Amino acid sequence: MSREDSWSARWDALQGIDPATGLLRRSHWIEAVRQQGSRGVRSEGMSAILLLGLEGFEDRMPRPGDPPPERVLQAVAERLKSLLGAADLLGVTREGVFGFFLPGLGEDQFLIHFSDSLLKALQAPLPVEGAAGPGLSARTGVVRYPDDPNFPVEIRLRQAELALWEARRQGIRRLLYSEEMMQRWDHRHQMESRFTEALHACKPFLRYQPIVDMSDGTLFGFEGLISWRPDDRQLIPAAQFIEGIEADTALARELGHYVLGYAAEHIEHWSAVGFEGVITVNISARHLLCDGFLDDVAEALQRIRHERDRLMIEITETSPITDLARARQVIETLQSWGVRFLLDDFGTGNATMHYLQELPVDGIKIEKRFVGDLLRRDQALDIVTAQLLHARSQGLTVIAEGVENESVGTLLLELGCRYAQGYCIAPPLLPWDIPNWLGRWIPPPQWYQRDQRPWPINHVDGMAAAFSHLRWLEALRHAFARPASEGAGSPDPVDVLHRQESCRLDGWLKRTMHEGSPTETFFFARLGRLHESIHAQGLRLASDWSERRNLSARQAFDRELAQPSHELMTRLVSILGQIDAPD
Repeated sequence: MSREDSWSARWDALQGIDPATGLLRRSHWIEAVRQQGSRGVRSEGMSAILLLGLEGFEDRMPRPGDPPPERVLQAVAERLKSLLGAADLLGVTREGVFGFFLPGLGEDQFLIHFSDSLLKALQAPLPVEGAAGPGLSARTGVVRYPDDPNFPVEIRLRQAELALWEARRQGIRRLLYSEEMMQRWDHRHQMESRFTEALHACKPFLRYQPIVDMSDGTLFGFEGLISWRPDDRQLIPAAQFIEGIEADTALARELGHYVLGYAAEHIEHWSAVGFEGVITVNISARHLLCDGFLDDVAEALQRIRHERDRLMIEITETSPITDLARARQVIETLQSWGVRFLLDDFGTGNATMHYLQELPVDGIKIEKRFVGDLLRRDQALDIVTAQLLHARSQGLTVIAEGVENESVGTLLLELGCRYAQGYCIAPPLLPWDIPNWLGRWIPPPQWYQRDQRPWPINHVDGMAAAFSHLRWLEALRHAFARPASEGAGSPDPVDVLHRQESCRLDGWLKRTMHEGSPTETFFFARLGRLHESIHAQGLRLASDWSERRNLSARQAFDRELAQPSHELMTRLVSILGQIDAPD
């Protein structure tokens, strides 16, 4: 930077100008908004403050070839300024966050339209250093209010920041502030403060949710879930306080150190009575990257005399891993000590495919929202299928979270996922409740009475179509499992068939039949007829069950639907395998 540029930057700073964007900085933007109100600038109705936050900008991980961040911000600022009205004020409230004051634009429909236009504008390629760079994703948080020059702008800005934070937490594009949002924030903040005090007093504890091998019902291990009971009656799960704790590096380390020691003690105690499974614990990215993490794990491992590979660490997705090189070094060091690693909630938040490419983890955990939607949404089925295929190609362990019914477990087995946890298996248990659960645990027969198919990974479209048929089958099975005593008004199999997104196997078979050789066409045509007969039979059984004319329809499910579907899948795998076989 030349002397003239240096003096120019210092002058801009003194004048409250952000040097990267040329826009007002936070304090000066707030003052400009306040002055505009005090000068008598009024709107007919409501005004609004809108905050636009660039996704991942504050914790971005620069890659080779990326343009300088200040150039990106400059291009963003130019794009946003082109959308301003005559009376609108634009500024920078923090790095990667732009503030808009919008007088007279406080009605919901106008705010939605303006917010969408901003987000769409940033998705288009941005001119950075003479070249068209990629577009950016962003979110908005908005607060609207009546014109009142005496109301502190800082409070409105804080409300907009809360709406933006909540939009990021929920994974939605835009969110309008409400008073309920502030009440939830206050409750969460109070809960985090109380938990911090409890942590200092060593009061939290772990509950253990079983992880099983669904193919044979054996116990793989437990996930240790931090919990807290502030009084004799109330049990507080981690979801109500963990996010704020893991956002603070010091608290994240204190919690992680506590959890590691707690789990290590149970591994050692349970080993003495013959338990051979693993215990997984959740560690935030902030703790993983802090200087004392290796010391914390080493201290915990000192309590485990044998089989240190029984400790598995789940890297949570609540915050990004900002130093992948250091994370790789830490993981490789601990793997040499026997510790294994999983990426938690894979495919959501910060647990991305990029991490899987860069970090030498031993496995992934499929997020429970994807698992819960398997019987309802094509997108969830496609996401889980892609995750399983990639994990299989890399030799990674895969654990599905949130298995809430037998049919979801059956579908996961068909997809090639053996390990799972969820309330269908067991809720999180206190240590002294585990022996009783082990004595009662019997896996559903449909889980272990089935063959594991070697799905051909070279035919992803065919696999996805076949899996959509299996999803149709298991959604129907789940509906048949409903007790007959529930009566009218509750969902029945016909309802499920009408709501269920269409099975895609028929269309795939017809397309493939026309594209293949005469021999392939013959076999695919036979599969198509078998597939059509299964669907026709499913509709008949569902109608009989719904009309209560034939209560044995549920018993006929396996014989007339499940077994033919099993034959259909076996034939399909065999044909695809023959297509792949060398001549």
